[in-house]
Amino acid sequence: MDVIKVSLPRIFDIALREMLADADVKPCVEELWTRFTKHQQAALETVALGIDYQFEHMHEVFPEIVLDLLCHGPIEKGLDASHGGVEYYTFGVDAAGLATVADSFAALQEKVDMQHRLSWPELLAHLDTDWAGPAGEIARLTMKYSGRFGNGESIGDAWAVRIAQSFSSAVVKSRTPRGHTMIRASSRGRSISSLAKSSAPLQMAAMPATPSRTEPARTQGSAGMEQLPRWPSLSPRCSAAMGIPPHCR
Repeated sequence: MDVIKVSLPRIFDIALREMLADADVKPCVEELWTRFTKHQQAALETVALGIDYQFEHMHEVFPEIVLDLLCHGPIEKGLDASHGGVEYYTFGVDAAGLATVADSFAALQEKVDMQHRLSWPELLAHLDTDWAGPAGEIARLTMKYSGRFGNGESIGDAWAVRIAQSFSSAVVKSRTPRGHTMIRASSRGRSISSLAKSSAPLQMAAMPATPSRTEPARTQGSAGMEQLPRWPSLSPRCSAAMGIPPHCR
């Protein structure tokens, strides 16, 4: 599975500068959040275009040779795994920089909106000069010592939850222009994927059951020979090429 990184800090920086450049709005954290989610959606739409392009052309430049040999479908159909050879082909969509953005929102809410320790123009000036000079160092330390992510029930923790939920929800609701659906790849929400199906409406497939860890890994054959569990995902031709005995296929 290929993984596409979406930089949340980059989205945050774009939203912040756009807000402060707009003379018609009063800067505040909620206005920044509105613009952050807008640019987050724009980033995901760009990712969706890239997924369609890769799904359409990857087989021409970098075929999935290992998947083609190990999965049922590519050999039988004569198609690469990345171009319709398998029923499902996934692209991971991962948000990077969650803690950085959560800390940034928390510091702005606490030090700028609530305590007024810095003004928004002063903040931008310090960012553009990388907190240079004595005044910059004082401002940096002021922003640093706020309710940061990971401290437990802090403002940063609350922002991390809000950002993660917003990103996950946006990915789940998105479709690529060619109709591929973005879904969470894990029930725990740890990863998010785009699931591309080669044909027919997208549906969740029932996967073959694998042996339980509490059950015997091998069964006794009629001739007294131990047999391995059968794995239907391997094609007969692939099994033969790998040297798997017929009774284990």
